[in-house]
Amino acid sequence: MNIKLIERFDAKLNPIMIKEIYQGFRNRWFVIGYGLALLVCLGGYITIVLPASLQNETLGVELFKVLILSMMLVALLIIPTSAGNQLRDEITSNTLDLIAITNLSPWAIISGRFQAAGLKMLLLFACIGPFAMAAFLLGGIGITLVLSSLGFLLLFALCFCALFLMVNALPALSPRYKVLAAITQILLILSLVVSVDEALLIRFVYFTETGWHWSVILIAILYLVLFGLLFIFFFLSMAAELLTPPEIRTFFYAKLILAILLIVVCLPFYQDILFPTGGSLKSWWVFELLFLTSLFMLYFFALFWAGQVSKRAPHHFIPHYLFGDGYAPTLIYVYVLTFSMTFSLYMTLPDNKALWFGLF
Repeated sequence: MNIKLIERFDAKLNPIMIKEIYQGFRNRWFVIGYGLALLVCLGGYITIVLPASLQNETLGVELFKVLILSMMLVALLIIPTSAGNQLRDEITSNTLDLIAITNLSPWAIISGRFQAAGLKMLLLFACIGPFAMAAFLLGGIGITLVLSSLGFLLLFALCFCALFLMVNALPALSPRYKVLAAITQILLILSLVVSVDEALLIRFVYFTETGWHWSVILIAILYLVLFGLLFIFFFLSMAAELLTPPEIRTFFYAKLILAILLIVVCLPFYQDILFPTGGSLKSWWVFELLFLTSLFMLYFFALFWAGQVSKRAPHHFIPHYLFGDGYAPTLIYVYVLTFSMTFSLYMTLPDNKALWFGLF
């Protein structure tokens, strides 16, 4: 193979990603996490499959639940926490200043870490792949459910990784925010442990078996993917904004409010978790009001943010705004609004009011 072609391809790679990959694969937490995940999968296979009869159709489902648990442990906890902690340590130890002296932009620093975390997650999925195939061959679970569950797990893990990077970039504003970043990260981990159980992602994609029309299922999948990509892009953009020098930082507080609005938009989907027993506390109008208010404020913030790019900034400081302006993120926001009003509100509002909101 042409060596120059390899060198040219290597020059296109993010140097932060290469550094994180080299260091991450030698990290003891990386070895412990992946070893623990493989041991859990192997232990689940030995305890569930070997003692039972192969004619039992529930073996595949039980084994797949064990696989999901082990993958969630690494993909949702260990990898995002490790990436966030390394970023916070470099910021507080002033190591990041040495990197910033080079031509690397804040977006390149953040995206490099995010790409390295994504590659670690893909390696995890490759390691668990044979066990997932075994769960499918044992029966009781379809290939569509296996692939969709793994896909949504990857999307969910990438969202959490981007969120952890944004939280751990807070010390770049002031060193005293180091404690705030650590506390926020601990609260996020606790909320994840409390709210996510072993069947969450399986239930997440069970709408494919509820008899809904294929168009509704397609809209749901597109909405979830777009919303996940929106979260990833926005949290990475916020993390890059935190690393940007204050004199060229653009519209920071408005985007911070926008991040809060994005989180509020998700509240209607957690009403069954917040109020599992129903009763008078489960008030639909409260969630409708929060949801609609956040959607419209999100829309106006997206339009207002579209042109808020500092033209005086050096060229290598503004590539985290696509195409130099904010129109691509705005387009994503509009698509998310459309799917929200045609699908999400369809599930929460009575009398098909969501159709009217969608037309509006």
